[in-house]
Amino acid sequence: MNGKNTKMMSANFGYAVESLATNPSSPFYPTVLPQNSLVFEQMDLGSTRPDLVLTDKGGGFKAFGDLTAKNSADHIFKKDNWSAKVPNFAEITYKSLDAPDYVTMQGNHGNMVGLTPKQLKARTSKARKRYVNAKKKWTQLGRTLGFLHHRRDVKFAGIDPSLDPEGVRGYIKTLLEEKLSIVAKRQVTVSEKIVPSVLVAMGVSATSWRYNTGYSQNLRVGEKFLMTIF
Repeated sequence: MNGKNTKMMSANFGYAVESLATNPSSPFYPTVLPQNSLVFEQMDLGSTRPDLVLTDKGGGFKAFGDLTAKNSADHIFKKDNWSAKVPNFAEITYKSLDAPDYVTMQGNHGNMVGLTPKQLKARTSKARKRYVNAKKKWTQLGRTLGFLHHRRDVKFAGIDPSLDPEGVRGYIKTLLEEKLSIVAKRQVTVSEKIVPSVLVAMGVSATSWRYNTGYSQNLRVGEKFLMTIF
């Protein structure tokens, strides 16, 4: 991860789930019970594309299904007026990736043999325990990184918080890298784009450090990065 945003991992995981659920040869493909029904996968319908479309044999729409990560639940209600296109539609959610999942995948990188459900459960449990312990440590460190704790130091460094937001951001970025380098016992570099996400994961207000417009804050991004440190 090396300080870079790895949000594409979640997207790629979602694509893999969708591929398994929409491939007729997959064991996860839905079973169609009514004999007069057909299932079409990811059918383009104007500006929308349901993952699964159930129709009668004449092509009339009976139901739409959408696969969505749990953290994005209710995504179907943002679709292009599905209620006007079909009498039934549903959202099938799957578990969103979290920091322990990334630790498990990282530890299983290069495994060409595969894991049994029991082995996967054991590894995930171990990763979750590691995550809980690591979070306690980085949350404790975060208590020392609030803006109010360093307001005088910022001004002493010749930075006016009201006039120089860039200077304030540069101050906390350098301080954060110094603190994390001590923990990791190596030089740690944090991309400015994910500094606010790392701060939020540590329980620190990123906006107080002038990460406002133009900067995104993503708890999972911050946690994934911190798991490489602690």
